[in-house]
Amino acid sequence: MSSSSNSQLIRFLFLPLFLTVAIQADELALIGDFEGNLLNNSKTQCVAQVSALGDGEYKVRLFPVFDQRTETWLQATAKQEGAIARFKTDSSSGLLSSVALSGELDWRGKPTRFELLKVSRKSPTAGAKPPPQADILFDGTDLSEWVLFDPREADLQNYLEADREMVWRLVDGNAMESVPAKKGQPKHNVATKRKYQDLFLHLEFKLPSEPGNRGQGRSNSGVFVRHNYEVQILDSYNLDGLWNECGSLYRSSAPMVNASYPPESWQTYDILFKAPVFDQAKRKTRPAMITVYHNGVLIHRDQPIPKQTRPSSEAEPTGATMIWLQDHQHFIQFRNIWAVDLQKHPDLELADLVDFR
Repeated sequence: MSSSSNSQLIRFLFLPLFLTVAIQADELALIGDFEGNLLNNSKTQCVAQVSALGDGEYKVRLFPVFDQRTETWLQATAKQEGAIARFKTDSSSGLLSSVALSGELDWRGKPTRFELLKVSRKSPTAGAKPPPQADILFDGTDLSEWVLFDPREADLQNYLEADREMVWRLVDGNAMESVPAKKGQPKHNVATKRKYQDLFLHLEFKLPSEPGNRGQGRSNSGVFVRHNYEVQILDSYNLDGLWNECGSLYRSSAPMVNASYPPESWQTYDILFKAPVFDQAKRKTRPAMITVYHNGVLIHRDQPIPKQTRPSSEAEPTGATMIWLQDHQHFIQFRNIWAVDLQKHPDLELADLVDFR
């Protein structure tokens, strides 16, 4: 850590108790990513993630590095006390604030201190500018490229003829926000008016903090490419990265790593999709293939998708179809959505489309 970071940490560690208790921190102030070191002889680098569980409790997890499947060195539940939170287990203890995380754990049989500072990570493709060949699907101006869409009822070829009033809304930050349908009413999914086969898609999304919810009930949505292939959108921050969590090809393939950011952070998907191939008898001769980057991290590479991820009694469409965003009863925000039709521009490479540096 830098000298300025060290001074911040020292100020935190010796913050007067009366001042600490006087500051009332909300849940968002304490969650997030942390970087620092174990205070052993080699100053082993470590990182941590803290997520809210509701009722003033937090899941604290310490491990070697972000965005890899790796061992967990410490996992504990911290309880909030004013502006801070504390945890204590048989082998560890710690203190969490809005700027730092410090404590002690059992490191290879020895009690070892750790000191970390909060960091704010940003996707390298956040705000990515579309290339000249791109279709601008949403730039914050209006919703003219989208229509309400119910996959259970709509005719896939004539869905644009459905006369349903657009209820999604424009919000601050050049974003649009989903507005959930009332119980028992058709879902407020939205679909593109444009249709695609092979494509590259960039979109950015922000999930609300729902600390009291769990699993599929925590800020759930999804982006469907070519109608029935879903890349899951979910608040999976500080989780394992399973087949139904954020970045998964729903019910098909787990992401290689969980690259999720904390809720209320802008996140990115960059998706390269190759449609399935059918013969003249409409028999599938090659499955759909997909490559996905989540927050600039590769989570699927040329991954075959053997069947549609959304159960459907309909035959799989063999022609171009829409992209759609799912209403799953949560207020999800999206911005900077654009796509490149790779049927029209087959010579474009991934490096031509977005910069991951």
